[in-house]
Amino acid sequence: MVRINADMRKSNIILGIDSWTGGASNYSRLVTAFEEVGLSLKLVHFGSLGHDVARNKEEVIDRLPVYDISYYRDQRILSVIKHESPAAVLFLSTEAFLHRAAIRYCRSLNIPTIHLYHGLISVQAVEGGNPDHYSLLALIKMNFSRAYKNIFRILPIYIESLLKTEAGPSDFLQIGRDLLTKVLGGYNKVAAPDAATTCCLVYADSDIVHANTKYRIPKERIFVVGNPDYIKFKLIESDHLSAINNQKKSEIIYIDHGGSNCGLNFKSENEFLLFLTKLNNELNAQGFRLKIKLHPSQYMTTIPEKLREVGINITTDDSFLIDLKSSAAAIVGPSTAAMIPAILGLPVFLARFEQFRDQKYGKSLTSYPRAHVLATPQDLSNILSKCYIDNKRSECIDWIARNIGPLPASDMPKRVAHFVKITAN
Repeated sequence: MVRINADMRKSNIILGIDSWTGGASNYSRLVTAFEEVGLSLKLVHFGSLGHDVARNKEEVIDRLPVYDISYYRDQRILSVIKHESPAAVLFLSTEAFLHRAAIRYCRSLNIPTIHLYHGLISVQAVEGGNPDHYSLLALIKMNFSRAYKNIFRILPIYIESLLKTEAGPSDFLQIGRDLLTKVLGGYNKVAAPDAATTCCLVYADSDIVHANTKYRIPKERIFVVGNPDYIKFKLIESDHLSAINNQKKSEIIYIDHGGSNCGLNFKSENEFLLFLTKLNNELNAQGFRLKIKLHPSQYMTTIPEKLREVGINITTDDSFLIDLKSSAAAIVGPSTAAMIPAILGLPVFLARFEQFRDQKYGKSLTSYPRAHVLATPQDLSNILSKCYIDNKRSECIDWIARNIGPLPASDMPKRVAHFVKITAN
């Protein structure tokens, strides 16, 4: 087993590790806060191994230095970590095989690791162990498209990490269990042991239990830092319940969870477009106008252009809050962004129709006092008229207190920097 003495880690570098640059914004928002506490953040990703093959080897994204692993002469994960000799390593997710390899090496090198959640997990039905609803055809296509990369590129790297860190037989057996779960579109209620980090940072109290049970991280090493979506959408405390009396509004916001890009719910972009077109027509018949809040991943597809072609309006990150305040309600999938209309006090309809008919939702959404299951869009008008008779203001105030996380949200990067600094030392 390769080891390094902890005293050899003299740098102030915090090394972010991710599969590609798609999550760079989750790191870049931290750069200034890290600098204020004497830390230097850089991101190393594995894009050239399959997720982002055409990416530059070296670049800067919003002041964040970003390096593909191909930037390094020796492209082995262990060599990169030893070369950077970071004070700590930061992850947005830890169940991917390459991320687990990095965690194993960090343990061998006595380098602390930190898992920063990149969303509010409690909007998903993780308690039941089956939060995702896959399209079977899309799942087959996805497995087929990823087979070569996983078998011939990623798995050998992970197996090498097992050998170099003197893994036991149970670690090798875990590979088969994890592959079977991925192929079948399942969900691990408890992650593999090498997916656990030194500490975990979550958005709100509602995710503490998840971090504790899934990753086996003791509660005293789970810290709540706030929800950066509130920064992204410019939500401030005076906005809380500001739309609770919007019954006379005529717009309905649909909040996409990005499922059509990863086999969830929809088997293709065209099926997703047809779903939205049909929803738009059904709402129009009830006197409502539909507006779509797309998941960021959709902007790598043709969906935005196709929506414009059929006359369906899109709300952007900058206009999202304004558009919600001009809406009567929101229809949502299991998305972190679904918390925003709830905090504003809008009725939130949990989609359970068409491709969402078997979709389940987590406690953060189902416990919202103005949440309603929508089994068919034709019911929306009737449910909406009833839910405005009693707006449940006091219950909503209590719900916000339990689910919003520490305020002000704008201090989230500073909280992350504080806990990373403590962990690194």
